[in-house]
Amino acid sequence: LSPRPFLPMDAANGRPAQNHEWCQDYNVVTKGALKSAPIVPLEHSVPPKPLDAERTIEATLGTGRYQILVVMLAGSAYMFSFVFTQMYVFTTPKIAADPSTPFTARMVKACQGAVFFGWAVGALVVMPLADSRGRRLVLFGLTGTAIAATILGSLAMSVGSFATAWLAFFAIGVGLAGSSMGYVITLESMPDKLKEGVTTFLNVAYSLGLGVMALVASAAKDLDWRTETAMWCGFMAALLLLATRLVHESVHFLACAGRWQEAWEVAYKIAARNQVADGWQLKCGTAELSESLAEEKVTAQSRPTSEEQFGQRLQRLLTKETRNLLSHAMCWSAFSIGYYGLSFSAGSMSDNLTLNVLLFAAVDAVGSYLLIPTVAAFGTLRGQQFCFVGAGICLVSCLFATPGSLVLILAATVGRLFLDISVGTMLLLNVDCFAAEVRSTATGIVQCIARLVSAVAPMASLLPPTWSFPLFGVLCFLAAAATSLFSIKSKKDDD
Repeated sequence: LSPRPFLPMDAANGRPAQNHEWCQDYNVVTKGALKSAPIVPLEHSVPPKPLDAERTIEATLGTGRYQILVVMLAGSAYMFSFVFTQMYVFTTPKIAADPSTPFTARMVKACQGAVFFGWAVGALVVMPLADSRGRRLVLFGLTGTAIAATILGSLAMSVGSFATAWLAFFAIGVGLAGSSMGYVITLESMPDKLKEGVTTFLNVAYSLGLGVMALVASAAKDLDWRTETAMWCGFMAALLLLATRLVHESVHFLACAGRWQEAWEVAYKIAARNQVADGWQLKCGTAELSESLAEEKVTAQSRPTSEEQFGQRLQRLLTKETRNLLSHAMCWSAFSIGYYGLSFSAGSMSDNLTLNVLLFAAVDAVGSYLLIPTVAAFGTLRGQQFCFVGAGICLVSCLFATPGSLVLILAATVGRLFLDISVGTMLLLNVDCFAAEVRSTATGIVQCIARLVSAVAPMASLLPPTWSFPLFGVLCFLAAAATSLFSIKSKKDDD
């Protein structure tokens, strides 16, 4: 008999033994959702390999309710990450004007720099755990850390403890590393044909959410900054609680990690959520896969430890993937310091902060939508080069503009548009350039470098935009040159 979850075959007719006790387990696992689904055996002429089983799982899960839940809940860590960074653009004036706290605007900006230091540490230290422990644990743990640290930071600023506030903002940055994992687990749950569209949706939702935050901040000018912070943290906590109950581990990760038993169990749950019936005709009774499942407990003891696995992944990245690693780091650094530098400098472009943020949010939404036509017209690599060059030209031209002028605002806005498109291409290239078993480790290293560079972004608002914006543009030109060094892995390499 095959080990679970494969059903035993009836030798008389070549069909699964429908009355066997394991069939009852099958129905229990799926909570009866697939009870009436026909179970059709496979032809046994060409037994599939283990990776083919993972593809079979993905092909039979269907696309429906579960994918929507993943986008709205796991993707929320990415879509609403602005809560932990952009919120202070609106609350900083309130904090500085609050007589009950000694914090000034410069002190808040110094704490905001700690966010990027923490983000770098989280990306380098915590993110690689996703390649060994799993995406789900890292995603939920880091998002919960960011929410708790935001509340702690508000309390520290209320009592005037700068050291505690700085450490709390550092912890917020550590938790923000989970936003990248929200994107990874979302895309790994999607079929290839939907990945570009989902990437666009996540970025558009981020932009629209930022616009909503600007409108709420404008309408609630008299609302205490502590209440405003608690309101956004409560919203994020509600999404996190729902995600812990409804989002499963990535089947793609489980299969690549050789955890076939868990992969099939998660697959059953996802298929039940999507109400797959006629499409749930799993390949049963395969000798090769049965052996791999039976040997899993034995091989688990001989597998390398988490530390050894991390060392192997790091060695591969530093030997075989060095060019991709450094190129990605340059591109993400240019985007990060340019994007956040523009965001924190929104108040210096003109006197109307809310209008400037709304303008940036609208441009962000349009830029995210333009990802698909840009990739279709130029390809991912050429499209990214085009965007970084365009952003560089626009931002460098701010050197010749007058502060507060329409020319400065237009140049910065168009530069922001190009940066918005480039972040989508970078996310797609992250999947295309790195194999699944090293992807999170590579993302962690790249994000660590990018966030360390971005630690100066909050201080950009202390400089005139005619000085800071051209510096962002120079970095964009360097990112365009680095894009030409990318090496796309083939589908065969991923196999």
